[in-house]
Amino acid sequence: MGGQVSPAAPVANVSGNVARWFLRGHIRGGGHAVWLALALAASTSTALGTVLTKDLVNRLPARQVIAPLFLINAALATPLFAIPSLGGGSTWHLLDPTVLALHACSVLLMVVASSAFFRLIDRGSASAVSIGTALSPVVTLLATPLLLAVAIPWGLAGGALTLVAGVLIALRGQFAGIRAPAAVGLLTSYAVCQGVLIVLAAALFVRGVSLPEVYVSRTALAGLVFLGLAWPRAVHLRDLPVLIRRAGLITLGFLLALSAVRISSPVAVQSTLAVTPLLVITIESIWLRRWPSRRIVLAGLVCCGGVFLLLRSGSLSLG
Repeated sequence: MGGQVSPAAPVANVSGNVARWFLRGHIRGGGHAVWLALALAASTSTALGTVLTKDLVNRLPARQVIAPLFLINAALATPLFAIPSLGGGSTWHLLDPTVLALHACSVLLMVVASSAFFRLIDRGSASAVSIGTALSPVVTLLATPLLLAVAIPWGLAGGALTLVAGVLIALRGQFAGIRAPAAVGLLTSYAVCQGVLIVLAAALFVRGVSLPEVYVSRTALAGLVFLGLAWPRAVHLRDLPVLIRRAGLITLGFLLALSAVRISSPVAVQSTLAVTPLLVITIESIWLRRWPSRRIVLAGLVCCGGVFLLLRSGSLSLG
């Protein structure tokens, strides 16, 4: 009928808003020092947390530390509800079916990503695992033209392939007891989940959900899920200080990244976060007082080159 509104119209409208926000920083270059500073700070904090994670799983069973870390993450971020500029005091949206569905999808992705990450870091170095984070922008950037039904620029495709090549270079022999195809699968699943998580966060922000609610809700729920999957029987109170240090760095990294997404776009932020592997390589070398392998350094450089190509391909247009 002429005046009848399709039931799918609200969903299509939200999807359109997310798609346009998704590209905003990429199309315009996202040229604001604030979001770039936030994203680089997030990369640094995440890199430190990744190196500390390797030290942690050398002491404790990898799967058993996941639940405590998630729950500590949520607890550390809870005071943010008191900050009005971050949405503190605003109405909770958990009863909104769409928001609840987005949170549920986020939790599922966090469970898959964390399982892959901790299996890999239990068998390999922090540097090798961090290379997988460079695949996340591929997921974000390749999803962008698909959302808007436009052609994928050659630079975008070239950057994606360069990043994948960098990951493959890093994989050979880097994970004890995990064959290269399995390692590729684990790193890819981790990267896909991380990339989509940023998009889901953007979708929640579009619906008016505050930063603290986005982070605390899905992190606490993921922690409860892992309590059922791997009860932390080997984790004791004496382990709390190192758990808090690691959780604090990762929480800070995530919150800085989400803050950058709020004022820029997932595309620009994810691309900047892809420098994390080089930071991890540097920090781990200092931490262990030894030079990283040439393969890892080459992989990190290739990945950063791929990110550069991805950023250079910012000629997409909303038409």
